[in-house]
Amino acid sequence: MLYHTYNTEAFVLSGMPVGESSRFIFLFTKDLGLVGARAQNARSVSSKLRHSLNDLSLSKVSLVRGKNAWRLTNATFQKNFFKMFRDRSEILLLSARVLATIKTLVAGEEANPALYETLSTAFAFLENENLTSEEIKNVEAILMLRILDNLGYFGSHTELGAFVADPSHWSRELLAEMQNERSRAILAINNSLKASHL
Repeated sequence: MLYHTYNTEAFVLSGMPVGESSRFIFLFTKDLGLVGARAQNARSVSSKLRHSLNDLSLSKVSLVRGKNAWRLTNATFQKNFFKMFRDRSEILLLSARVLATIKTLVAGEEANPALYETLSTAFAFLENENLTSEEIKNVEAILMLRILDNLGYFGSHTELGAFVADPSHWSRELLAEMQNERSRAILAINNSLKASHL
């Protein structure tokens, strides 16, 4: 039987060892949503997949849907956020928290291109702007609001609506607006997370 290969871009959320040399990888993909896939021999020193599947990475992946599970057959490394932000611990922690939230809150295998675009533009903004510590905190607050809004957990918060109205828009001016609203935003985020029961 021939199986279709899906080629898509993906954030590598996390992975765990399987057997002697394989890994089970959680991916948030551009075209398939949240996917868990086995990467055969990915932990082998000689594996071509090894560096493309590190946690907190962005890669182009090839996936095959088997009878009972996904298999990852190829991966091409694009970016490693751990290496990119290792000298900016605040951004690194933000990256880890945001991708952990995606893994926890996204339900099932369903494409969510709007959420993927939200993540992509946020990481591009973090990469390209030399942000202060306060601005980084404001990015995280805005990004978390946008994630929760996309997934239906945000509810009605008209006073914070401007921050989720255009989920792909980022600017220093927007961060300055969040500075005065961050306490309110954090409260709304925490209440939404509690309401999710996750």
